[in-house]
Amino acid sequence: MNQRTEKIIHIAFFVLLFAALGIIFFLSPVNGDDWFFRTYHIDSFREILSVMKDQWVHLNGRILGNICSVVLANLPIARELIKTVIVFFSILLLEKLSFFSRGNRMLVVLMGIVVLVFSMPREIYRQTYAWMAGFYNYVPCVFLFLWYLYLIREHFYQKQLPNRASISILAFGLGASACLFAENITIYLVVSALGLLIWHFCEHRKLPWVMLSHFIGTVCGTAMMFLSPMYGKIATEGDSYRTMFKGLEGLLESAQLNYGTITHYMLRAQVVLLTLVSVACIILLFSSKKPAGKLLRYFNCGLLVLGPVYSYLTKDLFYASLQFSDHTGRLFFDLAIWGLYLFAVFWSIARGDMDSSCRRRAVFFLLSMPVSVGALLVVRPIGPRCFYMCLIFLIAAVLNLWASLLSNQLKNSMLERILPAACTTLCAIVFITYGILYYQIYQAGQQRIQALEEGMAQGQTTIYIPRYPHTDFVHESNPMKMGEYQYYYETPGDIEIKEIYSEYR
Repeated sequence: MNQRTEKIIHIAFFVLLFAALGIIFFLSPVNGDDWFFRTYHIDSFREILSVMKDQWVHLNGRILGNICSVVLANLPIARELIKTVIVFFSILLLEKLSFFSRGNRMLVVLMGIVVLVFSMPREIYRQTYAWMAGFYNYVPCVFLFLWYLYLIREHFYQKQLPNRASISILAFGLGASACLFAENITIYLVVSALGLLIWHFCEHRKLPWVMLSHFIGTVCGTAMMFLSPMYGKIATEGDSYRTMFKGLEGLLESAQLNYGTITHYMLRAQVVLLTLVSVACIILLFSSKKPAGKLLRYFNCGLLVLGPVYSYLTKDLFYASLQFSDHTGRLFFDLAIWGLYLFAVFWSIARGDMDSSCRRRAVFFLLSMPVSVGALLVVRPIGPRCFYMCLIFLIAAVLNLWASLLSNQLKNSMLERILPAACTTLCAIVFITYGILYYQIYQAGQQRIQALEEGMAQGQTTIYIPRYPHTDFVHESNPMKMGEYQYYYETPGDIEIKEIYSEYR
């Protein structure tokens, strides 16, 4: 294959990937709080500033997340196109932060990443990729952070970062803007920025401009976020939706109440990803040239198997039926199991013959997971969308573990030869499945709107609309917010909207 043909194939692949992502996003319905944001009709930059100020004072400090939702709610083409761009480049950045592959191998890796990303729990998917308000509060900030990690990629090769003014200015902007989307992510960003800065200083005894400027940016962004007066009100009084527990006893109570949800979306719902982590670690363990007793290796191997098996067996029990606030002993038992599993993972990474840059990135992403969700222990309520960043970190860790294996222990193996066909097939299945699901959901959404508009034209006070198919992939499929924010005569709720079952083809 000559260079020109290869280039054409790559361009065609990127166009097809972008188009496939775009089609799925364009088929996603308007739902939940999206109907509220559609009540805004922004005609000038002054109105944007006015809305930004009003929401910062009366709602929260999510300046950029809220503005994206307000401005894009009534611009469907721009809204879904921007979603497509963000996810497309997030996938590219995940590849660049793990494999750094070229040629046809890069295309295979990208398809594998698509499969991992779209295999996320449907609760997370419907509250991020399939919900505008959720997407613009939880996904762009992750993309901005991945972009920053790409800027400092040389750090993971134990190289000193050069001082370049343009890159430092960009890093400041990425840090400040990424902090204006979601609170737990804001806290993670400032902590990670400081941690990376200290890490680099300990290795090279110098503070690079790019890391320092990014840290300053996160401090500025964090200040802009949490200076919103609403957080003081939530901390002292709470509001109709959010509460924050006070005092040590209150914090411990909140942590016990939230523990089941956090471990569910962080670990228990990620059986496939944990299995990939365990398999990679077992291969690293038994291919290592570093001396270790056979008994210790087999014990560690047992712990690695225990992790995904335990997550699968306890996935529903611990999340749905067992309240840790009433079973403290089980909470500590669960913590012990996960502690042993994570110890086995880190021990395998430390002992295995890994590429050093892959090892450093894998450890960084694994350590970032609990930090990114730590703040969720002390606030309520928390939802699946809060764990999107944690999910991406776990995927990045998996990619780096397997990147090291495929370049060292599994190079030229049977697995490497069957990966192209496997990734291509799975990627096609993902897009076909999501395409069919969301095409049916899109049809139902159009029929719902048509039924409401026709009913209102006839002056009906009770209007029947078709029920969404595949409601597991739709956030807040109940039509209540449609009647509350858009479809009413004089006052919200003066139309009774009822759902009926309908066939979709």
